[in-house]
Amino acid sequence: RYQKAIGEVVKENPHVSALIAGSNLPGSPSNQGFAFVMLKPVHSRPPIQTVMAQLQEELARVVGIATFLKPYPMINLD
Repeated sequence: RYQKAIGEVVKENPHVSALIAGSNLPGSPSNQGFAFVMLKPVHSRPPIQTVMAQLQEELARVVGIATFLKPYPMINLD
């Protein structure tokens, strides 16, 4: 239920290009989940801090969850 709500909020942001989310990982509490959010290319969106602030504000409206956003750089393996 919460994962679906989070996904809907994240996908509505115009600067998001993709979302991967999951929960109930082996060894983790059943009330925790994760989401990897891929943003559109840097030249077609505001700075990452701006997008994160937008997402945090939007996710704060989902009752019953606490979200923590942390940027991870993409690793180019080419």
